[in-house]
Amino acid sequence: MKKYVPIFFILMWQIISMIVNNSIIVPSILEIIQAMCSYLTQPKFYMSILFTMQRVIIGIVISLLLAFILGIFSYKNRYVKEIVEPIVSFLQTIPQISYIVILLVWCKSEVALYVILLFMLFPIGYHNILQGLENIDDDLVDVIILYHQPLFFNIRKVYLPMIKPYIMATLDSIIPLSIKVIVMSEIFVSSSQGIGRLLYFARVQIDTASILALTIYMVLIIQGLLYIYKIITKRT
Repeated sequence: MKKYVPIFFILMWQIISMIVNNSIIVPSILEIIQAMCSYLTQPKFYMSILFTMQRVIIGIVISLLLAFILGIFSYKNRYVKEIVEPIVSFLQTIPQISYIVILLVWCKSEVALYVILLFMLFPIGYHNILQGLENIDDDLVDVIILYHQPLFFNIRKVYLPMIKPYIMATLDSIIPLSIKVIVMSEIFVSSSQGIGRLLYFARVQIDTASILALTIYMVLIIQGLLYIYKIITKRT
């Protein structure tokens, strides 16, 4: 039954488009497909995807690395946890648009993109990693204390394997979020490159078909990344 849902949606969209008869408000399916095909012939489209994905990957790596480091320190020292937790909670309450406006005053637009992504992803990673560490079995913790191995040895041999499911769950949620956040940020900061830049120009030109075409490509990219990620996790 689920396989017929997209077909039903496409038919309904086409019917509404024919009723409205205004490509600016509701472009036809053919116009959207033509816009998608047009992007495939433009080198700047592929460059925009590469720039956006580069920002996403760098943002995810930095966010997870910082979340893991502070998660370990918070797990080991309650004073660190008491300092970090209010900051993380504060970051989670700030609207994304506020980040963008404030950071555009403080930073260059390119730097602001990474900082916005960091502020959005870090709290998720921190909470998940800390939860994973705190759920380690007490008997295993006693063994770690008994053998008293160096911290880096414990991280590599004990902590990372034990919290792997929590890191996987974090990636599963932040991969789609990071793409949506970075594209929206690219629009607001008027980035010189990226999918957000293409969306911005489409909006300025009131080209609804192109906006929808880029949105479909974003969905396909997210689904493709999640599919690749699930294949990789099954093999590890």
